[in-house]
Amino acid sequence: MKAILTRQLQENGNNAEAIQEILRKIKNGFQNPGRANEIIDNYIQVRLLTDPVLAEQLGRTFEKRHPITHNLGVVDKKYIRRSFMNEKEGQEIRVTKEEINEAIAISLDSLDKLYDVVFKKVAH
Repeated sequence: MKAILTRQLQENGNNAEAIQEILRKIKNGFQNPGRANEIIDNYIQVRLLTDPVLAEQLGRTFEKRHPITHNLGVVDKKYIRRSFMNEKEGQEIRVTKEEINEAIAISLDSLDKLYDVVFKKVAH
């Protein structure tokens, strides 16, 4: 998404310095589906996640990234605060095959939509 956004910003006439400033402000915003949705909507005027149920589902799966990547899959206070799940601190968290397949499907659908708008110039 970052590369697609960069390309669109270039096409919109932004210079390299302006693009770097925008990306600096975004930081790691593309790691959160809700935030990524807002970023793309703000800069490209495309709402990627229009179904609130699917958006929430994808968000829950992505929230599991923190304990998996930073704590070897063990739930910590930060995850509990951010996820609103009924997990207990110290408990191991898992992502099921179904969750992964659903996240991939939702993500691919969103990326297809973004690709069509940016590269094929399909109206949205």
